[in-house]
Amino acid sequence: LEISKIKNDIHKESACYISLGNAFEKLSNSETAIKYYHHALKIALKTQDKLTEAKCYGSMVLSYYNRGYYGEASNYIEKLQGVTESIKDKDTLAGCYVNIGTGHQALGEYRNALEYHRRALEIIGSVNGKEAEHERKLLFRSSILGNLAACYFELGMVEEAIKYNKEALVIAKEIGDKLLESKINLNLGIVYGSLNYYES
Repeated sequence: LEISKIKNDIHKESACYISLGNAFEKLSNSETAIKYYHHALKIALKTQDKLTEAKCYGSMVLSYYNRGYYGEASNYIEKLQGVTESIKDKDTLAGCYVNIGTGHQALGEYRNALEYHRRALEIIGSVNGKEAEHERKLLFRSSILGNLAACYFELGMVEEAIKYNKEALVIAKEIGDKLLESKINLNLGIVYGSLNYYES
C-alpha cells in the first residue's frame, strides 16, 4: 500500500484497500473492512473505474449485513445493481450478480436472490479452459448452485433444493474437494431431514 502511494499508482492503491478490506472481513472485523472498501470506492469513483466500483459495492453489501446494518446493505445492493449493466467482463458481471443475490438472500428476499443467482449461472454456462481456470470456474459454479439450493429450501421448494445441491455435489467430487463435498452432504442431510427422509 505504501509503495503504491509513493509511486502514485492509484489503481494498485485501490486494489490494496480492497485486499485489506477482505482480510479484515475474514477476521470478522467488518467495521475496519468497510473503511478500507470506502477508501477503494473513493478512488474508483474518481477514476471512473466501474469494475472496482462494483467490487466495492458487493463487498460492502456483505460487510454491512454482517454488522447488522440491513438498511445500508440494501442501499449498496441498489448501487451495485445500478453499475452492473456497464460491466462487459463476463466473470466480473457474474460475480456482481452473485453479490446482489447474496445480499438479497441475507435480507431474506429469496425470490430476488434467485433471479440474480440464475443470471450468474447463465453467464458461467459450460465450464472449460486451462486446468487452474477450469477448477476456479467449477468452484464458482458450485457456489452458485449452493446459493440456489439454499434459496429454494427457504422458499419450501425442497425438490429444487435437492436438485441443485446434487449438481453442486457432482462438482465437488469432480475436483476432489472433500471439505466442499462434506458441506454439501450436510446441506442435503438438512433438506432430506425436513422431509423425514432420514435414510437418504
